[in-house]
Amino acid sequence: MARRAAVLALCLIFLPMLAFVQGSEVKKEATALEEDGGETLEGIRSALQGYITAFQAEDIDGVMAHFADAPNTVMMGTGPDEIWLGKEDIRTAHHAFFADFEKEDSERTLVSVGADGNTAWFAGYILVTQQRKNNTTDTFQVNLSMVFERLDDKWYITTMHFSNLTGPK
Repeated sequence: MARRAAVLALCLIFLPMLAFVQGSEVKKEATALEEDGGETLEGIRSALQGYITAFQAEDIDGVMAHFADAPNTVMMGTGPDEIWLGKEDIRTAHHAFFADFEKEDSERTLVSVGADGNTAWFAGYILVTQQRKNNTTDTFQVNLSMVFERLDDKWYITTMHFSNLTGPK
């Protein structure tokens, strides 16, 4: 009983500190994006739009130009086999994505964007309309989060995670 009371007391002491630290991180993110006159935010938006444009054009080299050239660059989807590590795996995945659609349009919404030095991240969603090669059209939402690294004044994707609802709506 005394042990349980001690653990509870420690939790009550550290919870306010955790809340303070989390609040500080949010302020730090906003400051990093504002201090450079919006250059970081525009760089992230440009990298994201460049990726989307290359994807919609089924331009595999254009898509891959947006990913960092590092062995731990990763892309993850929703399913158990949807983890691609390294640029060759990511290239293979994109070839499979391109096999199913003829034309794609999208509208993106950034929900949260942050940066700290040469690392940036965002979370958002994209409303996608695809005309498939079998002459059907699908519209669906893709939730998307990415981590970027700035190298030589250009932002590269180091981590991408996407998911969409696949079951009954």
